[in-house]
Amino acid sequence: YDWKHLKDNIDYFSEAFGSHTLFRYAAKAFICKALVKELHDKEWGVDVVSGGELKKCITAGANPEKIVFSGVGKTTEELELSLEMGIGQINVESKEELHALNKIAIKMNKKANIALRVNPDITANTHEKISTGKKQDKFGILWDDIIDAYHLADKLEGIKINGLAIHIGSQILELGPFEIAFNKISGLVKELRNQKLSVDTIDLGGGLGIDYENNSQNAKLAVDYGKLIEKTVYPLGCKILLEPGRFIAANSGILITKIIYDKKADKRNFLIVDAAMNDLLRPALYNAYHSIVPVEENTDQLNKICYDIVGPICETGDIFAKNLSLPTLKSNDLLALRSVGAYGSVMSSQYNGRQLIPEVLVNDKEFSLIRSRPPVEDLWHYESIPTWIK
Repeated sequence: YDWKHLKDNIDYFSEAFGSHTLFRYAAKAFICKALVKELHDKEWGVDVVSGGELKKCITAGANPEKIVFSGVGKTTEELELSLEMGIGQINVESKEELHALNKIAIKMNKKANIALRVNPDITANTHEKISTGKKQDKFGILWDDIIDAYHLADKLEGIKINGLAIHIGSQILELGPFEIAFNKISGLVKELRNQKLSVDTIDLGGGLGIDYENNSQNAKLAVDYGKLIEKTVYPLGCKILLEPGRFIAANSGILITKIIYDKKADKRNFLIVDAAMNDLLRPALYNAYHSIVPVEENTDQLNKICYDIVGPICETGDIFAKNLSLPTLKSNDLLALRSVGAYGSVMSSQYNGRQLIPEVLVNDKEFSLIRSRPPVEDLWHYESIPTWIK
């Protein structure tokens, strides 16, 4: 991970939006203790989606008052932990969750600060598996039910409702869906206020995508996004929360992998590498594109070969690229998969009994190991054989 690039992205985002805006970085994209410290120093908070993320961020120094807890399936234990830690906001996604949280808050003699996440039924023109704002998606309270839910929350003893939350999807590269969503939520705020309900906060979530082809953010998209917020939501006078994740982390990270074999089969040329879908799931899960380049620059552009870049896992879908034209490569050469900083390591697993890989933070000529490779014994350390098996 490029430390300077991460910090520059945080600064860029901070400067692109008005003073009404507060930032809660989406930890699900990528999080490490060093990044939590930097976010805290820049007065950013974090958006978490599990008790594990919450504990990790607080342990690393995040301010609980600047933490938002999102997600459709918060457990009793996670809600209790959120109240115990005194986090700033819980984004409630159903009436069922609202009632459960109210009971927990009363039992703990606390008030839960919440926003209600609304599902605006908007198509975000992104991959179907990362679209979150259509009525058939599992996220949020349906548009037709949100006003009744807001009235309910306003009456519950253990609840302090501050406003609304919305998040229509991820890797969105056009402003049209955002504009529809922001206009809808602006109208909703006005209607709630007409019904004598207080709305002080609007959490607009995240969703801005990056250019995976060129390994860069679309700076103009972010600027125009800020202008859109200024036009549609700022006039309401609410506190605005933004939860960027991918935009900050994605093109700050690369995955280095070594070629094990150069295998020829029928008319295919396979480069079998030591990274796999357990290390970077996005290509197998979303058919996601990541550019791949040799680590050592090869100036021979005349003798190129079309390769399939594949991993060693026993799944046909363990493929990083097909028909990729590269200079001639051989065993032990290194390749770099680019723009893997978001939804790379956080989605990794130990499938096929493979160890998690190390993570390195680079700062100009300095570098530091920020996550070491767990020992192989961890694969079975927590297992046991039942005593009744002889």
